[in-house]
Amino acid sequence: MYNTNIFIFKNRNNLNTTHIFAKEVIAIITVEEWNSQNDAVYKPFLVDRINDGGEDFVAYGAKCGNIPCGAIYARLEKSDVGGRTQANVTSFFVASFFREKGAGTALLDALKLRLKDLNVDAIRVNAVTSQENVDLIDKFLQKRGFSPARLLTEVYLFDPKVLVEKNKIIKSALQGSFDLPPKISFLPKNLVSPDLLEKVKNKDGIDYPDVLSPFANEFNLDDECTQFAIFDDSEIVGWVTAFRVKESAILYRSLFIREDYRKKALGFALLGECIKKHVAKYSDKMVLYAVALDNLNARKLFSVCFKHYYKSKKYEFEAIMDLRQGF
Repeated sequence: MYNTNIFIFKNRNNLNTTHIFAKEVIAIITVEEWNSQNDAVYKPFLVDRINDGGEDFVAYGAKCGNIPCGAIYARLEKSDVGGRTQANVTSFFVASFFREKGAGTALLDALKLRLKDLNVDAIRVNAVTSQENVDLIDKFLQKRGFSPARLLTEVYLFDPKVLVEKNKIIKSALQGSFDLPPKISFLPKNLVSPDLLEKVKNKDGIDYPDVLSPFANEFNLDDECTQFAIFDDSEIVGWVTAFRVKESAILYRSLFIREDYRKKALGFALLGECIKKHVAKYSDKMVLYAVALDNLNARKLFSVCFKHYYKSKKYEFEAIMDLRQGF
């Protein structure tokens, strides 16, 4: 095994460049700004999906020689409070062979420099991964000025066919065995009246935490199986959001039932309806179910419905850097 020395410097184009020397072999990792010309080259490194509607973003790709080896992608978001601008890093990936060789550092440095030029106030890294990877990424980011990683949710992976065949609650929901409140109907998002959606967006008559919003979609995923519970065609009283993600799965992002309906089995029935649509349309895709660590009701529902059926567990985390402090 050759010993490897790494040197990072700025080239004339103000791009980060990493030179890797191994005996007489020289490999150069270069970082370039993501643009329409190299879009197809770096898209395979995305976890989420680019919004083709012209969203504000900053992104860089890395190459080792002519071989693409990683990318970083951040969406720019202006806060309604104080006018602060934050960059949300939703994809940061380096191919395994090129890790610990400076590619990740070069990508992050290029991003930080550009964001400073744009007067962005903070960078937020938000991702879902294993506990082991959280620990590794946390060490990497803290060395580069980020806050310690904060765990947000536990994310469980299920085979939907196992839930349908073995989980008694899901089976009951699919068979319509729950005695629902009168005048309740279930509708997918695209069939819900825009007026009703607007009322929920404005929290008119229904108070819910922002993290459970049916409109939250920070990874810009395709909305596939989301279902709303509607009373008398005039009030939204609950919802389950479900998005299609790349790794052959449907992410169940939020489940909310209005307080006056929580003891009427509506949550179980609505979740069953959502999984029924999932299995009918995407029987080959796994279920990703996110449980907020500080949401006791969600954790209780998980224990009742899913505890003994999941295949693996991951964690969603966030880490933040305040760019106003310098780096």
